[in-house]
Amino acid sequence: SKKTYSVEMYTEIFCHFYRGLVKSRNFSNNPYRTHNCGELKIKDIGRCVRIAGWLQKPRKVTNNSSVPLFIPIHDMYGVTQVVTKEPILKETIIQAPVESVVSIEGIVIERQSPNSNLPTGQIEVDARKIDVLNRCENLPFTTLSAFTSTGNCAASQSRYLYLRRQQNLQAIRKRSQFIHFLSNYLHKQEFTEIDTPILSKKSPEGAKEFIVPSSNLKGQFYTLSQSPQQFKQLLMVSSFDKYFQIAKCFRDETHTAQRQIEFSQLDLEMAFVTQDDVINLVEEMMCKAITSIFPGTEFKEIPFPRLTYQDATK
Repeated sequence: SKKTYSVEMYTEIFCHFYRGLVKSRNFSNNPYRTHNCGELKIKDIGRCVRIAGWLQKPRKVTNNSSVPLFIPIHDMYGVTQVVTKEPILKETIIQAPVESVVSIEGIVIERQSPNSNLPTGQIEVDARKIDVLNRCENLPFTTLSAFTSTGNCAASQSRYLYLRRQQNLQAIRKRSQFIHFLSNYLHKQEFTEIDTPILSKKSPEGAKEFIVPSSNLKGQFYTLSQSPQQFKQLLMVSSFDKYFQIAKCFRDETHTAQRQIEFSQLDLEMAFVTQDDVINLVEEMMCKAITSIFPGTEFKEIPFPRLTYQDATK
């Protein structure tokens, strides 16, 4: 008699073949994921994939076995929707608390109701296997989007959850990309990146400094550097022509919106240049950095208007 195969059996055969193909091409044989949650697009339809991330609140939870369960999974890169009609898989997800860590294997299919607000909004993953890697317990809120309504106290106590929100993840990624651009730009301009000490001797500058006692030298103290000012001057007279660093600065002063007790700054110094040389370099660097990290940004006027000291103090 002729042997017949179910859709599930064909899917399992395909996934088995795909895993073998991935391995044969020296791709990562990662047991948790083959793609991140912001990576899959319409071109990936038909592929057997694995994604891993944090579980958002499932949609259309019902006892009707014919109604699919929609499961948003998120990570640092974005959100991917997973769908399943399998009763066992639906029960696995329903029993897993929101923000549990999961790894899901399935087939990329076209989404019936595309979401234009998501980069992955044209596809979804039809789940074939769901592993709950770590269960989340005792959340101080129902969803990450409700985090802000819990107040600053919850945000401070559960900082890892607060940072898991997409807007915070993306803000930190933008900061990283911005610093990376500045570093590459300055290296191309033949700047030398040099780290200067954080523990220092007290300097006669305007800001108050943090005092750090020494455990080896009784009665002696260090200060946390409020800026690399003296160090970069030392570098200039040592014949380092162009210097820069992303410097950590500490100032023991009242916290304000404009000034924090700890912050980072792009610190640079150049030898044998004029004021215009410095202004032109910084202006060009910042314009290129902003348009690179935030495409579509337009500046009303370049070069920027410049004020003399006399004009600025009027």
